[in-house]
Amino acid sequence: MKRVIKIIISILLLILSLIAYVISINYSFNISLKYLTMFRISSICIFIITIYLVSSFFFKCTFKEVLKNKSITIVVTYMILSILYIFITPRLLKVFDHNSYILNETGHGLYYSVSKDDLKTIKDVKRYKINEKLQSKEDDYNVLFDKKDIANTYIDINNKNYGYVLEHALDKEYVLADGITINDYTIKYPGFKTKGFTTLNGTWELNNRFSYTINFGKFINKDNGYDKKQNLLGLKKVSFNSMMGDPTYLKEYLSYYLFQEMDIPTPYYNLTNLYINNNYKGLYFMIEGIDDPLIERTINDGSKFTFKVDFNGADLIYDSQLDKYINEDGEFDFSKIIYDEDHNIIYPRNNVLTIYNGIWENDEDNFKDIVDYLPTFFKTLKELNELNKMKDKNTKEYEERLSKIIDIDLLARYTAVNSYIVNTDSYIGYLPVNYVIHMSKDGYLTIIPWDYNLAFGGIYFNDATDAVNFDINKPLLSDRSMSQRPLVNILINNDKYNKLYKKYLNDILIITSYGGTTSLNKTYDKDNFKNMIESKKDIIIENQKKDKESFFNSDQIKTANENLVKFIELRAKAVDNQLHNNNEKVKADFDIETIGSDKFIKIKKT
Repeated sequence: MKRVIKIIISILLLILSLIAYVISINYSFNISLKYLTMFRISSICIFIITIYLVSSFFFKCTFKEVLKNKSITIVVTYMILSILYIFITPRLLKVFDHNSYILNETGHGLYYSVSKDDLKTIKDVKRYKINEKLQSKEDDYNVLFDKKDIANTYIDINNKNYGYVLEHALDKEYVLADGITINDYTIKYPGFKTKGFTTLNGTWELNNRFSYTINFGKFINKDNGYDKKQNLLGLKKVSFNSMMGDPTYLKEYLSYYLFQEMDIPTPYYNLTNLYINNNYKGLYFMIEGIDDPLIERTINDGSKFTFKVDFNGADLIYDSQLDKYINEDGEFDFSKIIYDEDHNIIYPRNNVLTIYNGIWENDEDNFKDIVDYLPTFFKTLKELNELNKMKDKNTKEYEERLSKIIDIDLLARYTAVNSYIVNTDSYIGYLPVNYVIHMSKDGYLTIIPWDYNLAFGGIYFNDATDAVNFDINKPLLSDRSMSQRPLVNILINNDKYNKLYKKYLNDILIITSYGGTTSLNKTYDKDNFKNMIESKKDIIIENQKKDKESFFNSDQIKTANENLVKFIELRAKAVDNQLHNNNEKVKADFDIETIGSDKFIKIKKT
């Protein structure tokens, strides 16, 4: 009986050792190649020695009489230690080497390269029945962004698909995910991809804490044989921003809160814990995608012309070369333009439209998507620039013409917020970037906010005093003229609209710091922003400690939020001074970079 027990124990240990070896060969432990190779070699050695020891025990071979007849004790002890080694070592290596766990030649992805042919696609999925209970055309998806608590998001994705996304992160290419759960609402087979531009490239140099976009109907749609395009409670897309450049973790949260309170069309948002394949990826900023659901619930004018603009054409300056496309009826006609299958303009060459490709090349838009809207858009753009050039902007004619092409009251609120939070990574910066234009069918423009991880003086400022005293009377960086930014010039240089703009700046003082009731008839407590930061900073630090790829440590986050409170307090004083024509500068005694800057994004991996 005793011998039978010994044999059973030995066989079980042998099987466990074999399983451990097989796992080491076939499973990605998310450790670097040199460590994985060492582990595999040692696993093979342990496996061979284990077989030898067990054989010695069974057949009473030598091996110094299995260490002088202490066979059962030695074998069992050695086997247990071997198995512990095989199972525990990879996880220890992962802890020690978590910043270099990507293994193929790109430095990102799995330890082997994944091609498109290796991907799981919608064709590999057994016919999927869309969950009708989670489909909606109404604004039901606000429950996904309930800010009473930090959200929890779980993304399940085939390991090769995930590896492909990481390996080809800069391409921002959609792959099939198996499912996503946001606050207990689960939907299957969405599209999954990386997102961003500057932050995407910055992350590529550092680690794998990328920002992501989920498109619920990317693959479940009529093109793939389904009767509708899938959504989640009416939501089509959602993005998860990685917080790169923002050690406070709160710049976007506070910025979008302010836009929302100022009754500006604003995406839903919240903080979320992000898990991919049950691995914690950190605290992310979750935000509704710029798509039809946002427009329908905020503007609802029936137009589909909405685009995120960056760089080329984003200054909204009209180029007179466009006049050659105006026909005899005074309308723009682009029907003779030829573009290839990739939607690049190929005729005529050196076309003036290429200097506006920031309108259709950003995100998923292309020339074909927007070509039908261009005649109306450029007609509005031409009118905007004629008004921009008018010397006297205080005439009735000026105001009447302007009121036909843009929501000037909303523009005043939008500009007031950007000016107050010193968001120079936007239309008011050196480069006109990071905003959304929506245009109605008759050419009426509405501006929508987007991308605020570098707000609160996070770019182009080396000194905190300069940032907190950013000029509200010329809310542009110093080397930019007002005429170079028509959306600012048409507002600031009209007395009526300038007064409106400053009224909203005073409202923002009330919302962020002073407390009281705004012109929009909303009431706030004193030190509102300070209290919001205080209520969240400990939770942020607690979550950061679990995040092995966080861009920032706990001390940086703590300092960042303390100095963000100082920035908000000093900015309130500076804006108040300027509103009352007091030119005395407010002094700031902290390092502006500690609350986040573009320099964090430019850090290289060493």
